[in-house]
Amino acid sequence: MKLTKEQAEAWNRYSHNFNNLPYEIRKALPDLTQRIQEIQYLIHNQENVLYQLRQRQNMLLGELVKWNEEVNVIGDIPNYENTYLTRKEVSDLIGVSLMTLHRWEKDKVLVPVRFGHSVRYKLSDIQKIGGQDGRD
Repeated sequence: MKLTKEQAEAWNRYSHNFNNLPYEIRKALPDLTQRIQEIQYLIHNQENVLYQLRQRQNMLLGELVKWNEEVNVIGDIPNYENTYLTRKEVSDLIGVSLMTLHRWEKDKVLVPVRFGHSVRYKLSDIQKIGGQDGRD
């Protein structure tokens, strides 16, 4: 492989600068070069990893659809009456803050169930309020 004039000049500058570096830095450069190569490898293979993740996601979605069809064929409707969620789960699920949940409890919009020091909300109660935000 023949270097262009610019590449040859860059190489000369690099090798000249490399020889002028302190010994500790010259000693560390191979390790840094290896790390840079590893990072470049990871960046290059990122597309492959994303492709594999998408394949796995599609497979899981297919299994979920298949499971859902089996459940509907059997006629087994999930019982949400005994499903309880934490305050954080409810907040994330319906997109409101923890302070809103506290206010809803005070206003009796969505009242939690307490298990000792734990606060839980019945999923069926959350479904009943639907899209309401507890405001007048």
